[in-house]
Parts: sequence; C-alpha cells; structure tokens
Amino acid sequence: MNIITHFISAWSLGGRLVLLKSVMSSLPVYALSFFKAPSDIISSIESLFNCFFFGGSVDHMKITWVDWNYVCRSNELGGLGVRSIREFNIREVVLANAGREGEFMV
Repeated sequence: MNIITHFISAWSLGGRLVLLKSVMSSLPVYALSFFKAPSDIISSIESLFNCFFFGGSVDHMKITWVDWNYVCRSNELGGLGVRSIREFNIREVVLANAGREGEFMV
C-alpha cells in the first residue's frame, strides 16, 4: 500500500483531478443510485476525495486552500467539475422514485 501511496502522491494536481473525476467519483455510483446514504457516510467519502485531491492522506492532512464545494462546481461556474457525491445521491434517489406513487425515499 505504501508503494501505491508514494506513486500517487508524486502525481501532479491535474493528474489527481483526472483520476478523481473519471474513476473515484464513479466507484460509489451503483450503491448511491437507489437509497439515500446517511450523511456521515457521504461526508466520509467526500473527505477521502478531498484528501486525495489535495495530496494528503488519511494519516497526514494537508491544508486545503480551496473549499470543496468550490471544487465541485461546474466548469462554467468557475469550479473544477468534480461530481458532488451528496448532490448526486439525492438526485439519483429522486429520479429512481419519480415513476412511483407514494413517498420518496429521501
């Protein structure tokens, strides 16, 4: 695991952004598509994404100079276009339940 951590920590900020947007944001998609995840689970996932993006690790936190909500904004609004897991989860649960009558699972 130390080899992987060392290899990834040498990546540039742009390289980590591409990996975060293309791979890491897609990992929880299936699980979060059907049920509203607890807030602490979503906060933990976003904290891991934040640590990875800014070059820190779970053991050693680095200072983040930009708010994570700003990073999650679309490119048109001046952000980096990283998918917000919290917004994705709520949107997918509402869309999954849109055809059903009754109460939403939100």
